[in-house]
Amino acid sequence: MSDYLMRMIDQIGEMARAIFDRQDDSDDIHMTSESSAAVEPLTVLLMDLLEKGKYGKAEDALFSYVQNDRSAYVLYAGKTFYAKLAELSEDELARGNFSREEIYQGLKDFAVFFKEDDSEDDAER
Repeated sequence: MSDYLMRMIDQIGEMARAIFDRQDDSDDIHMTSESSAAVEPLTVLLMDLLEKGKYGKAEDALFSYVQNDRSAYVLYAGKTFYAKLAELSEDELARGNFSREEIYQGLKDFAVFFKEDDSEDDAER
């Protein structure tokens, strides 16, 4: 996995921690049972599609979900999804009709959903 891709994934983790106002370096986000129930279907769906090699469908599902829910839990699910995707070999990606470049672009596009919220908050001040 490239250093650039890992930095992008780490930045998404940092955004998740900022949303949670967490100061530690842990990637663990402790969810309440209520918040866990809200994101669990998304996580289960993403991991199921990843296991089946349907990477594009998984990414489509993530983007469909984030259109309506920009919570930290969705951010965390997206970070986890892209981290798992980035661990795949070039051959595995190719078998799923996906590429490393699509991972880079997907991460950038996904992060925009959360950066917009920050810029809107800044514009209101």
